[in-house]
Amino acid sequence: STYEDYTQADESGAVLLLYPGVSWNRTRTRPKTFPMWGDRQQLTFEYGDQMWGSDVTFLRSQLNTNWIRSIGDNHRFVARMGVGHVDTDNFDDMPPSMRFFTGGDNSVRGYSYETLAPEDDDGDLEGGSSLLTSSLEYDYRLTGDWWGATFYDAGNAFNGWDALELKTAAGMGIRWISPVGPIRLDIAHPFDDDDNDYRIHFSIGPEF
Repeated sequence: STYEDYTQADESGAVLLLYPGVSWNRTRTRPKTFPMWGDRQQLTFEYGDQMWGSDVTFLRSQLNTNWIRSIGDNHRFVARMGVGHVDTDNFDDMPPSMRFFTGGDNSVRGYSYETLAPEDDDGDLEGGSSLLTSSLEYDYRLTGDWWGATFYDAGNAFNGWDALELKTAAGMGIRWISPVGPIRLDIAHPFDDDDNDYRIHFSIGPEF
């Protein structure tokens, strides 16, 4: 359950959601420090109903899948996809934590964290009822524990599939397999940003 007193864009409210959830996860990697082979699937369903006291009746579902495959010891491919949806007749009453936003290090690089979502007339983010993200990356071993990377990301949060407008970005990066885990530094260029600028992304740890 969650109680949220929120303000998002020009919307304000307080809502109590009572919702059981179920999730399924599977992760396979080898080796674990910097996988050359692996995959992860994560599926989640959350359901709230006014019959048992939830302010909103809804079904929220989300699927994330990540894949790593390699050719030999020097060529590595990383792919991921995420899909999400909130099914409800009262989406305006859903708090921001249950809506979808995307953008950032682990979704669509080239954009700031969770800055991609439907906007109101003033350009403020409202959050979407649906989500779609995808990424394809190629890594090449430069020498020893140093790798170079190129990637292409696409995705957005939106309201209804007829309103889907993917935001895209591409870039290059460096990976170092350090004693504390992989360190990733990326520079991404967004193709659908009015600023038409580059953004630096930094993260530590394996992809999943």
